[in-house]
Amino acid sequence: MRLHQILLIISLGLCFSNCFISRERYEEIKANVDFEVMEYDIFLNLFGNKKYEDVFKYNGANHLISEQDKEKITTQNPELYLESNTISTSGKLRSGISIPDQFDWRDYYPQCFYPPRNQGECGSCYSFSATFSLESRMCIKGRGQYLYKLSQQDVVSCDYKNKKCFGDTIVNTYEYIENYGTCSYDCKPYVSFDMSVPSCQYSCVNKSEPFIRYRALKGSFWASNSINDIKENLYSYGPLSTFMETYEDMHLFKSTGVYQHRIGKQTDYHAIVIIGWGVDKVNNKEFWILRNSWGTDWGDNGYFRVYFNDLQINDYVCGSLPMI
Repeated sequence: MRLHQILLIISLGLCFSNCFISRERYEEIKANVDFEVMEYDIFLNLFGNKKYEDVFKYNGANHLISEQDKEKITTQNPELYLESNTISTSGKLRSGISIPDQFDWRDYYPQCFYPPRNQGECGSCYSFSATFSLESRMCIKGRGQYLYKLSQQDVVSCDYKNKKCFGDTIVNTYEYIENYGTCSYDCKPYVSFDMSVPSCQYSCVNKSEPFIRYRALKGSFWASNSINDIKENLYSYGPLSTFMETYEDMHLFKSTGVYQHRIGKQTDYHAIVIIGWGVDKVNNKEFWILRNSWGTDWGDNGYFRVYFNDLQINDYVCGSLPMI
């Protein structure tokens, strides 16, 4: 089925199984994957005894990109934050400037990368992906001198176009943060762990905080499916949003290695953040370095790796520039 034939917004109620990952199923998955998995008790603590329709709520990204959005993909890069005078007027890196074989923004500005948060049962990954991309780009543009932690809750509660805890498209989310922005995390901390979504308020929960919205630069939204262009943009400005397919075995992933789907049914699509790339020297394959929103008990302290082109990981990568 072609992308444009599918509805733009989907419900996460599509259920591939009526039962959670039982201990028996856990052992089966563990025996058939080539990566480390978390202990079953930790898995239950993180995801609980949930049916798959509930596990879907840990995802929440609608990967379905319209043909109109695909046509807007561009490779223009208006300025560079890592190094000066390396971008030409055409948006390409100037001759003599090369993209490294491996790159991780945490190596340059670790102060911009606090431990990944857990979105809980709410399918709000679209908000976590977009807000972290924007706040890390703000921090990087400021050479790591300041970090405005942005509110995922404000996006979930106040964007009338999204489906709250039942997902949204990344495109819609970036349109919202370019038009309206979001306040600080201290102003509106995340509270939708259990699917409850407070109404939109134009004031801070923490009354000592000023209500200020931080916006992305209007018209700066950029998207690409070209690996080289993604690398250039990521290297130039900071982390980018993307989506990927998720499967049963991914929920058990607890490893510093590269995640590859081996066993289990698809659970949905999920929005995450690309922060860099590297090379698996064993098989000479490149991978993206990714930040998740399932907390630090999952993956490699909340981060993980996926090979280029696997699981639709770089089919539509996007981001906006911070308005600072």
